[in-house]
Amino acid sequence: MITCVEEINIKEEAAVINQEIIQGATYNLSLQMLGSDSVATDLTGATAKLTIKTAADVVVLVLTDTSGITLGTTNGFVDVEYTATQTALFPLLRLTYNLDVTLGTEVTPVARGNYKVIKNTNI
Repeated sequence: MITCVEEINIKEEAAVINQEIIQGATYNLSLQMLGSDSVATDLTGATAKLTIKTAADVVVLVLTDTSGITLGTTNGFVDVEYTATQTALFPLLRLTYNLDVTLGTEVTPVARGNYKVIKNTNI
């Protein structure tokens, strides 16, 4: 098993995170949403959605706060996990993703970027 973990503090704008993802590896991304005053955002009652697409705008994977994304409450953490089974199905392409958190009626872009999917040579 290969596990990749990123921990990033998010202040007023979405983080741009470009990464390589190995097919068949577990991948974890941990982000903390902070306000301009560096205080953690209270995510009580929030929802989250992450969408991964190909350059041709074909959806590869959608995760939500009920499947793959865990939201902290008062600590502002947004934790995303792609399972090894999910990443094994990623095509060997460059993929784009967007992670948004919705609190009330306000949608906040938390992270976006590109994934370069590479073949796992260990399996």
